[in-house]
Amino acid sequence: MHIKTYAPRAFTEKFMPSAELQQQLKGLPGPFFIIRLEEMYYRLQQAVPPSRSPTHSCLFVTSGCANMRIGDQSYSAAPQQLLFVPAGAVFSFDTNDEVTGYIINFSETLFTGKLFNHTVLREFSFLRLWGELLIEPNATSAAFIRQLLERLLEEFNTHALQRPDLIQSYCSALLCEVRHAGEPPAIPAQTGAAQITARFRELLFSHLKTCRLASDYAARLHVSPNHLNKSVKAMTGKSVNRCIHEAIVLQAKALLSQGSFPISEVAAEVGLEDPSYFARLFRQYDGLTPAPSAG
Repeated sequence: MHIKTYAPRAFTEKFMPSAELQQQLKGLPGPFFIIRLEEMYYRLQQAVPPSRSPTHSCLFVTSGCANMRIGDQSYSAAPQQLLFVPAGAVFSFDTNDEVTGYIINFSETLFTGKLFNHTVLREFSFLRLWGELLIEPNATSAAFIRQLLERLLEEFNTHALQRPDLIQSYCSALLCEVRHAGEPPAIPAQTGAAQITARFRELLFSHLKTCRLASDYAARLHVSPNHLNKSVKAMTGKSVNRCIHEAIVLQAKALLSQGSFPISEVAAEVGLEDPSYFARLFRQYDGLTPAPSAG
């Protein structure tokens, strides 16, 4: 199995080859870009197969509909809706969407410096693989979001990344506006159990292939396996092992839905070398035998 990871420049050169587009994107690479959605879509010369990106993307649609498969789910973003593609997520989309709007792309390194720290991104669940990726703000919030995107577009087109404090500030305001528009009020993580569980979830999807035991995550979090299990159980009602198994199955479902990959390769991709054990685990949590999606 080979799901390629494309940095923004490699992605646009592969699927949207255009010197004009590269000029609009200020040549890349960089921790941020913004462009009108239609200026990328009409240059799309082929369907995008299952791929990953090391950076986050956000689409805000103003007309038409943007269709995309992310993980094991299909999404259709309508006007005034936002669709997030978190870094590391498997995504694919076709060439036939007629859509206008904005797309921003940013890496976590954008939020570094004297004003920001990249750890602030942990507050936004729509930047995580398990988060709610399609968000529909109300009319007032959608208007504010569009104003922020217009300001970001003007700043990027005029000054590129020469004034990073402004780009950082506008992006931060945008993410906060989206969070308040699309997520329930966050409960402050005041307890040690909540903090440990949040850090465990951060590690879970990024280390799933190599860390499959509670002790693996406990070591990375500098706590005992028993303390980790008690903390996660208190916050989620699930054991650490169950969380790990559910994450394995979720990642496998994403891969199976994105292409006709052999079961043995999917098993290896999620860190399980024994296809029979993988199939048993999949049936245990999904109730079905693992199989590639027919669609």
